[in-house]
Amino acid sequence: MARAFDFPATVRLGRRSISHVTPRIAAVLYLTLAIAAAGLPQYPATLAWAAPAAKSPGQAGAGSSTNPPAIDPADRDFWNGKFGGPQTLFNHQPSRFLVEVIRDRKPGAALDLGMGEGRNALYLAQQGWQFTGVDESDVAIAQAKGHASKVGVKLDAAVDGLDQYDFGRNRWDLIILFYMHAWYHGAKPKSAEFIQAALKPGGWLVIEGFAGPENYQFQPNELLHDFGEMSILRYEDVQAEADWAPGRKSHIIRLVAEK
Repeated sequence: MARAFDFPATVRLGRRSISHVTPRIAAVLYLTLAIAAAGLPQYPATLAWAAPAAKSPGQAGAGSSTNPPAIDPADRDFWNGKFGGPQTLFNHQPSRFLVEVIRDRKPGAALDLGMGEGRNALYLAQQGWQFTGVDESDVAIAQAKGHASKVGVKLDAAVDGLDQYDFGRNRWDLIILFYMHAWYHGAKPKSAEFIQAALKPGGWLVIEGFAGPENYQFQPNELLHDFGEMSILRYEDVQAEADWAPGRKSHIIRLVAEK
């Protein structure tokens, strides 16, 4: 029988699992989730048992992995449930921020890390971008491919974990990362290094995600520091409606940078 203060070994917050939490930390996170259940969520969240995800990226050619996708089944099932269930509230239209910042940008090769059901991918593909998306949810990838087929655009989509996916080097004209702040933190410093290395000279990085005091959220000026070797074209630290928390204002950080 579990003791009264036993907690799961892994807490899932956003698009990432935080493994091996202490009882004290788990208690704080559990309280956060209880508040979210009362109708004040900062991000879709749940508690679940899960094994730690692999940390090393693939060494194959860009846009692939050497081995079959090493996806945590618990993570996959969680996000399959989110994307497959009508109860999940998020913006199904392309990000207004993304639409604004790439409006006059010449199309090229684009990569979406954590593409979900393809809301941003479809928009970029319709604008002439050669688009590749990666997500660990096979349900979301199937939805994205179905939407692409309906509107008649080409979309390359891979079911894979971002820790395993090979971003390549000097390959992409645009990389976007929307509400993948938890993965970004869990994979640092590799996440920032791989993203910057994968961009072509002159390539753009566009990021948006939740900010706050928790270690899975973006911190003020964090992205400015992580991508300090790039040219910062735009940076926002604002209270605004988030794509993953519609109908209210959330603390959001946005970045546009050029390699």
